[in-house]
Amino acid sequence: MEADVCAPNAPELSDLIDGAMGPDTQFDRTHGYHADGVNPTTASLPDGWESRLTPISNRNTSGATG
Repeated sequence: MEADVCAPNAPELSDLIDGAMGPDTQFDRTHGYHADGVNPTTASLPDGWESRLTPISNRNTSGATG
């Protein structure tokens, strides 16, 4: 019930993500899941991970792509 979230162009946002969407936040209590903010120094990713990304953008994302 959690997802690791990374802002690759702004890795300093990982703490903000934790504070807004992390465990035991209002977001977690409202939606039943939370996000862990990660950045390139906290995540250990396999070679080629970027080629497996799937962009998500629809009316629910208000024009943003995740």
